[in-house]
Amino acid sequence: MECQNNFGIITFLKSTSLYNLNNKSLKLSIDGHIDNEGPTAHNMQLSQQRAEAVLKSLLAKNIAKDRLKSQGFAAEKPLADNNTEKNKAKNRRVELIKM
Repeated sequence: MECQNNFGIITFLKSTSLYNLNNKSLKLSIDGHIDNEGPTAHNMQLSQQRAEAVLKSLLAKNIAKDRLKSQGFAAEKPLADNNTEKNKAKNRRVELIKM
């Protein structure tokens, strides 16, 4: 499950069926990512903040905190080269990964 920007994250979370999320055995890693623009430390903080925003939204949907983990990866795991604005946009994302 992936959204390309903060607006997309909010839209995704509002429209997501709780069917899968209410599965008590489902555990998710919420992984924040960003492009390579700017200082690494800032990008790490920003990617972590993105992941935490999704974590807070899921907690607000009464998903148990012990089933969720959030982490930021900055630009460590790009989906595409950061050579164009279109590719950079692909790298600015939050992924929900089944653990």
